[in-house]
Amino acid sequence: MQFVPQGLPLNLRPCVTRLARVVCTSAVDELGLAEAVADHVDLSMRSFPPHVRLGLIAGLTSLEQGARALPSARGRAFSQCAPEVQDAVFAALWHSPLPPVKQLAKGLKGLVALAFWDHPMVRQRLAYTPAEWTAFVNARRVKSYSDDIAAHERFVLAPNPLGAALRDARVERGGAS
Repeated sequence: MQFVPQGLPLNLRPCVTRLARVVCTSAVDELGLAEAVADHVDLSMRSFPPHVRLGLIAGLTSLEQGARALPSARGRAFSQCAPEVQDAVFAALWHSPLPPVKQLAKGLKGLVALAFWDHPMVRQRLAYTPAEWTAFVNARRVKSYSDDIAAHERFVLAPNPLGAALRDARVERGGAS
């Protein structure tokens, strides 16, 4: 049996924090959310099945170490490169002619972007309050459909009109009541 890490390995956290800047622009640094994004990615990865986690870890490792092959990186890992080089490395993945590499870039971007946009500080800046919206829509629907809901509730909770007739038929045949 192979060992698959439960979450984001510690040696890949710097890669994810720098990838967050590439994917979500400088807002990550302005708000100081790079570590929070890495924490969210870690928790998300813990929820994935082992084969997905293993694929993401392999992809992040490829991103981190693959940057060394570019002349502009001067032998440095992705997390140690200049921001312009990091942008170029991720753009190379994003525009790769190889479908698995392109899908890896999309998956990593989606995972990191979700972690960023789901952060409470970002939601607050956007005035995104899903609980208030849900309460508003719920109140509107109750007002609009309360008569239909009550009628359906009465129908569902009403005694079975056939229950007595079926019971009487079983008694007449000599069955249990």
